[in-house]
Amino acid sequence: MTRPSYGKEPFRPFFAVASLDALVGAAIWTPALSWAQPWLAGLSAGDWHRQVLLYGTFPAMLAGFLLTALPRWTGRAGPRNAVSKFLLALWIAARGSYVLGPHGSGPAIAAVFLFALTLTTAGSVIASRDRRNYKIVLLLFGFSASATMTAASYQIELTLRLSLATMTGLLMVVGGRVIPALTAAYLCNSGAQPVSAPVAVVEKASAVVAALALTFWIAMPNGQVTAVACAACASLQLARATQWRGWRVRLPAAVAALHVGYCWIGLGFALLALHILAPLYASTAAAVHAWTVGAFGTMSLAIMGSMIRKHSGLAFARSIRATAAYTAMTCAAVVRVGGELLPGIASVWLASSGGLWLVAFLLFIAAFHQPLLVRRCPPDR
Repeated sequence: MTRPSYGKEPFRPFFAVASLDALVGAAIWTPALSWAQPWLAGLSAGDWHRQVLLYGTFPAMLAGFLLTALPRWTGRAGPRNAVSKFLLALWIAARGSYVLGPHGSGPAIAAVFLFALTLTTAGSVIASRDRRNYKIVLLLFGFSASATMTAASYQIELTLRLSLATMTGLLMVVGGRVIPALTAAYLCNSGAQPVSAPVAVVEKASAVVAALALTFWIAMPNGQVTAVACAACASLQLARATQWRGWRVRLPAAVAALHVGYCWIGLGFALLALHILAPLYASTAAAVHAWTVGAFGTMSLAIMGSMIRKHSGLAFARSIRATAAYTAMTCAAVVRVGGELLPGIASVWLASSGGLWLVAFLLFIAAFHQPLLVRRCPPDR
């Protein structure tokens, strides 16, 4: 067992800091630890809660995934070790500035980090001339623009919708690449009958309608046309997920968690449509947390776990702690969204969901801290 080369495996440091950020960031936001609030560089608890996910945890996880996956997707050499180290330094500087730096410096450095990641990704994608990956670059530019708008305090509600929309779009693209590939690989490895290729019409229709629905939501969050587009998108996203046949065999927990996490995307669109058409029955927050806690929370743990296993030579190894982490995150999403749909004791719902989020990442770190730091070390059981 040796220490990994971060130049060849950049996911390791980024996944490590993303996991710690999700854990510490949520702990600081927890009302029980309100003593930490004065240290947040002028941010309110709500601002910290939103920005720790959107501009801290998610970008770190995304950077680790993209920097590692791009060579395979583009057929070109990955970024140099110096590039990965520079990006990691930028991310650490951004997170540190949120707590210790002057007001506004954290969001500004986070925007610089995202633009640097976007340019790194764009360079590889454009050089490969693979048009399939252009949408990733476009979404990254949109996400970087939202970070810049946040740093400038420009139209906060619009900026928040742009951030959430581009994050959800990136999850759909990454999920569409990773989930069917991992499912097919496991079925082949286990000797089961392979799943047929996704229907091209469904794939294209779901992508086009999702782009329209998210664009309408950014521009007209309460428009009737947005509700129609979101309802259509929910149906198509669930139809897309159905093609992957995640229920056919007993999949490893990480692969099953990816299927479950992706279904939260379709549910989020359905809740958004319900909120617009019948606001008494659902809030925007229900849809937002279906995307953030349900889709991002579950998929991020599963994607990180799968990539760590693959590069440790244990692609489908099972881990009790990892399985418990995926289960806890799914429960956190159910509780958080349920708290929006069935209000009454909001503080209890909120505290329960936050506690389950912390448990999920604690279990994930317990399961994968060794393979993140030491090459080819199996996950803890």
